[in-house]
Amino acid sequence: MKMENTYTNTGSATIDKLLQEIAKLNSLEKEQLYNKLRKAVQEREEIERLVDSYCGIVEEGYWGMDAQEYVNQLRSDDRL
Repeated sequence: MKMENTYTNTGSATIDKLLQEIAKLNSLEKEQLYNKLRKAVQEREEIERLVDSYCGIVEEGYWGMDAQEYVNQLRSDDRL
């Protein structure tokens, strides 16, 4: 079974080494690797989906102003 090189050049030497090692695995080991990688990707996608669901919930932010303005105001209040 020949694996296609459909990845970008970023880290290509490392990916080439990984693909060579994967080619040495038996079918069961490849299936286990696939399942672990698929789970990792699904977990990352779920985290991204959850974070995206919270972005922009409140237009003015939780404090009624830009977050940086709020922090700056808190800092100036602490100095008084």
